[in-house]
Amino acid sequence: MSEEFERILIAQIISDASIIDEHLITPELFESEACKMMFTAICEARLDYRRIDKQATYFALSAKNAQVAQDFIALQPYSAANAGFYVQKLRDMRQKEAIQHALLAGRDMLKAHEKSGEEIAQELMQELNRSIGLMHDDSASIQQIALDYHAVLDERIRNRRNNKIITPMFGLPELDALCDLINRGEVVVIAGRPGAGKTALAIQFALHAARAQGIPSLFFSMEMTRHELMDRFVAQSKASTLSKLRGGYVANDEIEGVQDEISSLYAAPIYVYDMGETMAKLRARIRREVAAHKVRLVVIDYLGLLEIDMSKNTPRWQQIGEISRQLKLLAIDLGIVIVEVVQMNREADGVEPTLGVLRDSGSIEQDADRVILLHEKKKGENDYRDVSAIVAKNRHGACGRVELMFDGKHVRFEQGSGA
Repeated sequence: MSEEFERILIAQIISDASIIDEHLITPELFESEACKMMFTAICEARLDYRRIDKQATYFALSAKNAQVAQDFIALQPYSAANAGFYVQKLRDMRQKEAIQHALLAGRDMLKAHEKSGEEIAQELMQELNRSIGLMHDDSASIQQIALDYHAVLDERIRNRRNNKIITPMFGLPELDALCDLINRGEVVVIAGRPGAGKTALAIQFALHAARAQGIPSLFFSMEMTRHELMDRFVAQSKASTLSKLRGGYVANDEIEGVQDEISSLYAAPIYVYDMGETMAKLRARIRREVAAHKVRLVVIDYLGLLEIDMSKNTPRWQQIGEISRQLKLLAIDLGIVIVEVVQMNREADGVEPTLGVLRDSGSIEQDADRVILLHEKKKGENDYRDVSAIVAKNRHGACGRVELMFDGKHVRFEQGSGA
């Protein structure tokens, strides 16, 4: 059936070569090597002639394969009126073949026992996603794009007027205003030296998105256990201080507030993983949470502790570069926001940081849509510190700085004293 359809389509192309462009026909559409060879010869002939010269195409094919040339010259032109039908049928066949190939490859990997279940699932998912998009015509005219954009813009305007922001926010008005809307497919980097509060800001971002905005959020912590994270979740509410929660020194008059805060977290759409991760496992977990819980915000704390399956001799900067690239592609593929917590180099100690101080790889700044550098200026009274949040890269808006206060007792940021 496939070869019959392929030959009819070649005959239609001989009749009207414009259907190649109209239906975006490519050699991958043909399974038959003979039909693929004919199609390639036709495309080459179109470079030299405004219309298909059947005789010239025949001679070109004869130099490569005499039998294919004879089959080609014997084809009779066929009406191209229903070319779309044959193109769609062939695309569907190629897609099903690709899916079958992916499933067979997955079965072989299971028999080999060389990879973990999560790694096999991840590779299989990637191959199936590729198959879904195989031969898919995703082009659109500017007219269609404009119509779609008109609807998107109307929704944005309505949401803004109704104060219904559906993109994740920090809950710090000045920082949110500077960063502007953080849309799906974007990567945000929060960087700082140890103790600058980068994890606290990432937690604050995830908590505000989940609790105040109802955006399902996923937090990967490779430095702290889930109970240590809960200490910080509760401390950020100011029900008690971090040191009291960690040491069990919660006063009687604070216990009720702490219990209320814990209870309120039950309903928050936030999910936590607190173990070391490889890149393969991380991708698999993110895909699973997006599918199961519609997660739209993912925080990775921190990037330097992620491992990737590369040669041990591969430089760390190259490994981090590949991790950064894969995370950006994953954000686009799944339509989520990914927040990467990143360390700064020692060169940032005591000086105002720039993009050049991001540790391990320049790819981090290249792949990110926004980079926020935390710069501690001076230590204040009552465990408050003045910290500048420097938006050093903003792909969709202006760069600048926002002055914040870091409350160390409750591990959270507030607007600066001048705000």
